[in-house]
Amino acid sequence: MKLFYYRSTPLFIGLWLVCMGLLHREVTSQSFLAKDALIDINDGALIMRQDYLGLYLANKKVGYSRFVLKEDNEESIVQQPGKHLLFQSDMYIQIEAMGMPVTIKMRQMGEVNEDLTMRAFNFSYEASGQTLSRLIIAEKDGLHITTKSGQSSTEEIIPSASPVYNMEMIHLLLARQGLETGRQNVFPVFDPTLMSLVTVNTTVEERETLTLPSGEKVETFKIDTNLKGLRSTSWIDANGNVYKEVSPVAGITFTALRESKEDAVNMDFVPEEIQNQPPVDAGRDLIMASRILIEPPITSPEDVRFMKFKLSGATRDEIPLDDGFQTFLREENGALILQTRSLDYAAVRAAAAPEKPPYANPADAALEPYLKPDSLVQSEDSRIREKALEITRQAATRWEAAEAIATWLYTEIKKEIRVTIPSALEILSSMKGDCNEHSTLFTALARSIGIPTKICAGLVFQDDGFYYHAWNEVFIGGQWYPIDSTLNRIEMDAAHIKLAEGSLEAQTDIVGMIGTLKVEILDLEYKE
Repeated sequence: MKLFYYRSTPLFIGLWLVCMGLLHREVTSQSFLAKDALIDINDGALIMRQDYLGLYLANKKVGYSRFVLKEDNEESIVQQPGKHLLFQSDMYIQIEAMGMPVTIKMRQMGEVNEDLTMRAFNFSYEASGQTLSRLIIAEKDGLHITTKSGQSSTEEIIPSASPVYNMEMIHLLLARQGLETGRQNVFPVFDPTLMSLVTVNTTVEERETLTLPSGEKVETFKIDTNLKGLRSTSWIDANGNVYKEVSPVAGITFTALRESKEDAVNMDFVPEEIQNQPPVDAGRDLIMASRILIEPPITSPEDVRFMKFKLSGATRDEIPLDDGFQTFLREENGALILQTRSLDYAAVRAAAAPEKPPYANPADAALEPYLKPDSLVQSEDSRIREKALEITRQAATRWEAAEAIATWLYTEIKKEIRVTIPSALEILSSMKGDCNEHSTLFTALARSIGIPTKICAGLVFQDDGFYYHAWNEVFIGGQWYPIDSTLNRIEMDAAHIKLAEGSLEAQTDIVGMIGTLKVEILDLEYKE
């Protein structure tokens, strides 16, 4: 039976949604003030730009977005001097994951300086019953961020020595700097979904005549955009009007088209250009589309103790290697030959000294990052700590504590596809989720009682192929031990391939691999 835990969809959908924010932007004030100015009936501000995009997955409509840019008025998130512009962007997406409909709503409302650098903005995300919001304020020492999810509120400062941009401003910047074939730009931007500073690279590739649905022809510049390995192509004219963007992921083409408000918000409206695209075999189900089929399939993957395989589509420096569980053997015709081996869990169980939680932190400074809380792994919150102590009250050793947490998660968390930005406290409240929810809450619970813990992302074999998945590693007895609470594989089998480890930001490093990775099994050994 296939469970609802595969979590590739939120990872690459989240990053794709960020890239979609690059599309619907206009240029500098003189061009749109004269032509398209409107008055906002709510506050009387001059609206400089109001654009709508229809969003499509292969030949199906999956949503729309709206972007508004207007002059400054009495509204301001921060009381800073200087003229500024106000913006708002809204995005609505409806997709399928393992046959289940998922609706995602994202909104950003904020302000930028005249040079388009960030001043402040509010970000909100709603999906799968979760509401998460972030307030980001640019100060001299960096970005001051307040995150709210459920009943939790955390504050964090991300240092930044130079000004940064909001994703919504990229095409404004391109147009303001001038569109010339061959021109390359690098923009530092803050991504509120990943809570990190990322780099957006753009290249003006060539001029191209684009035919609109009306038959009108427009002269455009073809722009290549690269964000953490996820590439997209957009077509904009000399005035910065964006007419189209295409982003291929996992063999599926995502397309955004400039449309009227009426057509964009009408989920039944599909232009002829999109209708003529070939359908995706898996429909709008991105999880099924991103799987890596294996022939013949692995029987009883939970019993695999050793797996030797060829991995194509990744390089040595892109994935974790030689960590005890996963070992690099050699390169062969551009592919990696790797092996995974289930660890000796009997040894860690036998060697574990009697010890009751909470545990003293290890002296090794290298382990400190794996004990720290963050805005989504709230391991210092009393509710997390109290639940962890309750779960592990019978545990006699650190390993038994980790095992108790994994067993509790598998037993108590309702298995359900959720396209969330996983927050440990929200998961503890909702008590439902897939592998990202399991691994996030496991991390918070284990860290809260002093067990260094990682989140890992990669592939797991299920039924007919490898699916993108997340699990954990705990540091006990001088070694990292993988543990999969979603599948109840506490002594984790070797039918897992680790591609990344760390925060949600680190996990998204694998997005560029989705659709390009191939796995060939060379050898298998099963438990006796």
